[in-house]
Amino acid sequence: MDLPPPITNKKYYGVNKHKEGWGVTISIEGKSIWLGSFPADKLLEAAKTYDVYRIYYNHKLKEKNIDSRQFFTNGLLSVEEISNIETNGIPGDYQRENIVEVKPISELPKGITRKGTKFRVCIQNRGKKYEKLFDSLDIAISTMNRVRADWSK
Repeated sequence: MDLPPPITNKKYYGVNKHKEGWGVTISIEGKSIWLGSFPADKLLEAAKTYDVYRIYYNHKLKEKNIDSRQFFTNGLLSVEEISNIETNGIPGDYQRENIVEVKPISELPKGITRKGTKFRVCIQNRGKKYEKLFDSLDIAISTMNRVRADWSK
């Protein structure tokens, strides 16, 4: 039986293995932004999405007089596409829903870790263990604090 090749990516900036496909993340002024996930057969589309957002944000940084030459693209866009992005913003085909700012691991409270786009609470106290995934960091923190308070009673 033939197995599919392993999903790896060493070719494109901003694209990494995510579940059974690809995830796209871009860093802007020290913040990591999750642009979404793509099926395994859409690697090129994922890389182009990164390029579109990188061009857009590089242009915004130039407007703020911030040097953006350090930020690379994958070189997948034409001169016309780049000009259009700088003039008109993100094209409709590349608009992404649910863009999420991803907090660096060092900024997460103890007991909370990232799992994809979700936040995992995993705490233990005197043989008790609580573990659950949450869609938002705020809910994860408030739940963790509530569980700790309940345990201290």
